[in-house]
Amino acid sequence: VFIENNPNVKPGDFVDVKVTDSSDYDLFAEVVKEP
Repeated sequence: VFIENNPNVKPGDFVDVKVTDSSDYDLFAEVVKEP
């Protein structure tokens, strides 16, 4: 999942997201709730 426009999220973080787009192999999302 690619999380757009959120520099506070680091690899390994668990956050709630809303999927906003997809491609053949990837999902794109925005953060709904940070830890």
